[in-house]
Amino acid sequence: MRRTVPVALVATLWLPSAAHAAALSDYEIGIVRGANSLGAPYLDAPMGVLSNEFFTVLAPAGMAVAADRGGTSGAVLVLSSEILSFGVAEGLKEIFRRPRPYVSYPDLRTPQGPMPNDPFSFPSGHAAVSFAAATALADWNGSWAIPAYALAALISYSRMYNGMHYLSDLALGAGVGYGAAKLTRWGIDRLQGRYGFPALGVSPTFNLTTGPMVGFSANF
Repeated sequence: MRRTVPVALVATLWLPSAAHAAALSDYEIGIVRGANSLGAPYLDAPMGVLSNEFFTVLAPAGMAVAADRGGTSGAVLVLSSEILSFGVAEGLKEIFRRPRPYVSYPDLRTPQGPMPNDPFSFPSGHAAVSFAAATALADWNGSWAIPAYALAALISYSRMYNGMHYLSDLALGAGVGYGAAKLTRWGIDRLQGRYGFPALGVSPTFNLTTGPMVGFSANF
């Protein structure tokens, strides 16, 4: 547990800075062009749903509620992790100010329309939020790890499909999300230990650093 904070801070802050230091390669530009060129009318609608901000936030929370059979403990952890990851990602965007792919390459498709009020891409807020949610859900209930991370991967891919992000935006957004989820879980655990809040309801899953664990069944 003591290693959780340093590791999470590295994932949340240092890795995006290091990745941004490298200029975009022709290979990475080719990847976003390839994903974007796969556009077809029957794919635009589902990719639009995956890119929708409300879906990105609420779908993992709904999965947590389903995993808890109507309880709210998992959803609290997921939503708290999403809020932190979003704040960090938006702050980093303002620091690095990397233009979105469709801004630098106007020939790219934007099926869901441009985002003039959010012109920066590094790191991806969608990837940060979705991977924060997936990590939180996986820590809370390990049996939901695969569908949670699969959903996060699909959401992230949809951002390249829609011309909004490069691969490094998504990869480092995922790092931000992972770190934010770990920090959130650590913070909640500390608050529970100090003030005696009810413990998060968890199934047998994996601890943040030490492996299998069994949590508590009480809900918020």
